Amino acid sequence: MKGFYLAVSIFLSVIVLIVAFENINALLNKWIFFFSPLGQYDGFFLVAGLTLLGAIIGVFLTLFLVQSQTPEDEEEPGAEIF
Repeated sequence: MKGFYLAVSIFLSVIVLIVAFENINALLNKWIFFFSPLGQYDGFFLVAGLTLLGAIIGVFLTLFLVQSQTPEDEEEPGAEIF
């Protein structure tokens, strides 16, 4: 699961970086989303969506860090054989 959490967070971070670098010199009404221009009011939804995507990235990075801190030799309860 650690690999999955890390892969998803890296993938979503790359998407955020692509959108950010496309719009680094754009005014609010001339934003671009994956090489297609947005309308006048679509910039709000782009910022709101990127904010939500950033929160999801934070969740996956937190899950990765929590999974990294747990020892792997931990047995499940009830797995002992007498």
